[in-house]
Amino acid sequence: MKQSFEKKFPKTHALLVLSSGNVFPSYGVGVFYKGNTWTDFGGANAESLFDLASLTKVLCTTTVFAMAVEKGLLSLDTTLHDCVADFPDKRVKLSHLLNHSAGFPDWLPLHDHFHDAKGRGAFSAQETPALARKYYEEKIIQSHVPENFEKKCVYSDLGFLMLGWAIENKLNTHIDALFQEWVAIPHRLESLQFLPISPKVIPTENCPWRGHVLAGEVHDDNCFVLGGVAAHAGLFGTLGDVLKLSRLWLDSFLDRSSPLSPFLKPSTSQTFFTFTHVQGSARALGWDGVEKTGSSTGKYFSPNSRGHLGYTGTSIWIDPEKDLIAVCLTNRVYYGRSNDKIKPFRVQFHDTLVLETGSVS
Repeated sequence: MKQSFEKKFPKTHALLVLSSGNVFPSYGVGVFYKGNTWTDFGGANAESLFDLASLTKVLCTTTVFAMAVEKGLLSLDTTLHDCVADFPDKRVKLSHLLNHSAGFPDWLPLHDHFHDAKGRGAFSAQETPALARKYYEEKIIQSHVPENFEKKCVYSDLGFLMLGWAIENKLNTHIDALFQEWVAIPHRLESLQFLPISPKVIPTENCPWRGHVLAGEVHDDNCFVLGGVAAHAGLFGTLGDVLKLSRLWLDSFLDRSSPLSPFLKPSTSQTFFTFTHVQGSARALGWDGVEKTGSSTGKYFSPNSRGHLGYTGTSIWIDPEKDLIAVCLTNRVYYGRSNDKIKPFRVQFHDTLVLETGSVS
């Protein structure tokens, strides 16, 4: 009989309990290790939906793009100009958006245009998202810095917004519909969704300009003004489904049959896990890698591990060498955006967990 999470990882469980009410009020943690899965919850349960924030970039957008490549509908060499005619720099390929080397800044407060400091202003749920998309696209195109192209990788929400619109323009379908049709439905990941209506959504922040605690309403301000659906944020889901989709990527990368369902070809996932050619960058295609210093993975994840972080306090790390996945979903922003206790927590969490697996080499 398999041990419970608490018995298998007692020190990790103790850290999570100690951090509850301090680093975050709620958490769901899942570990896959060499064929077995363990889960642990605090202030949440297996049915709880978390705001996954930037995990949307890999779980939704990167996965959809990889599938579009396999279907012959898009290529890593497709240019952004070919998909968004108003974008002038014909050097920029969709692969540059995936690995953040296109030359876009990290972020802009684009949402500010649609509200004032005291509230939503003229925000209309029916009209604002379409106006915002047009406004956002114009401002993002203007923000592009051609001199930075392929010179450095700048983690960019703006680049992923452009990537999502490029996919939609080329395939004539919204990104959320593609995700449901290609990923969530066929792989039975029913909880992974934009605009959730479940009462079991874990709350995030008491938003200063929306004027209430967000529960089922995306935390990311730019995404909210777009109507809650974007390529960089907006996805919600349970711990179990995030872990399942992460495992599909791992099984594909390792070229082994999955008990879940067929997924990407090994050659595809291996390509997307490959580092960018930009010197000094640990970015892959959509996925992040282990930085030489200061990585949230801590000291023991293998150098070829891939993962991603989310602003609300979420993370995924996949270590093919150890056959290990660690998913940690929290709502750290419940205590405010300035709550940075998640940063040292992530390092301690990953170090403690790997040590308890006994896989430290």
